[in-house]
Amino acid sequence: MGAGRLSAHWTATLGTEPLLALLAEHGVPASRIYVTKDMFSDPHFLARDAIQRLTHSRLGEFPVQAVVPRLSDTPGSVRSLGPELGEHNDEIYAGLLQIEPSRLASLRAAGTI
Repeated sequence: MGAGRLSAHWTATLGTEPLLALLAEHGVPASRIYVTKDMFSDPHFLARDAIQRLTHSRLGEFPVQAVVPRLSDTPGSVRSLGPELGEHNDEIYAGLLQIEPSRLASLRAAGTI
């Protein structure tokens, strides 16, 4: 059995917190590998406001990762969960692509857009 497989077998016999404590006690650098649910209750994540909650029109409150790194002068923010499918179509068609309203109507009637 190789060293990697041996350590995987050994670590599977311990809970996360006891394993991290044992490794720290012996000077072995180690850290938890987070799954999403771990982030919602981790003291460090909570203290740093690392999870922001935004409201989505259909999904309701939706958690998202905050901007990293958070800089003191320009901390950044997450302002939106993104547009709905097709939300900006008219803006793109009429504005950016400069398609005339009559042409847009024809394209919609034909099922092209």
